[in-house]
Amino acid sequence: MVTGWVFFNPLTEQIFQFPTSVQNVVWTKSVHEGAPIDESITFSSNEGVNVNADFGLSFHIQGNMAPHIYLRFRQPDLQILANTYVRNAVREAINIAASKMPVQVIYGAGKTKLVEDVTKDLQERLGKDGFVIDQLTINGALRLPDNVASAINNAMEATQKSIQAENRVRQVKAEAEQAIAEAHGAAEAARERGAR
Repeated sequence: MVTGWVFFNPLTEQIFQFPTSVQNVVWTKSVHEGAPIDESITFSSNEGVNVNADFGLSFHIQGNMAPHIYLRFRQPDLQILANTYVRNAVREAINIAASKMPVQVIYGAGKTKLVEDVTKDLQERLGKDGFVIDQLTINGALRLPDNVASAINNAMEATQKSIQAENRVRQVKAEAEQAIAEAHGAAEAARERGAR
């Protein structure tokens, strides 16, 4: 409830310390970051495609909510809370948001929207318990099944080729129109010379 020196009766009272500074957790597949086990999070798109990713979360608790957090969870270690209650909330929020998006969107430009939607959900879900979400990140590339990644890459390549073909058609058309305009100009100039 306070910062600094606190006098208490150790026979009848206990002090539990909760840091209000920013806490960082990483849930990753790598054994060299975070825990020495695979803690990455797998979620599904609206087509049911499983996507695996590494996530990072920065959060802090509101100082005035520390007693509430302790009474609710009976756990004074924020890292344990982060890797249990908070992690479960993150997984659920990711699954809810991702289940509304196609895998191609998640894999592409929609990744930012996914993170924004999950962050908003977490702020509402965890905020009532005194957790303040500072930042949620997807660390590194998303991991998709090989066949899905290949299909998405092929689709993007086909789109790029289509755009290139459209641009080439526009270029040829513009060059042809320019050549016609020049020919008309030359013919008009020749006609004016012949009329004199």
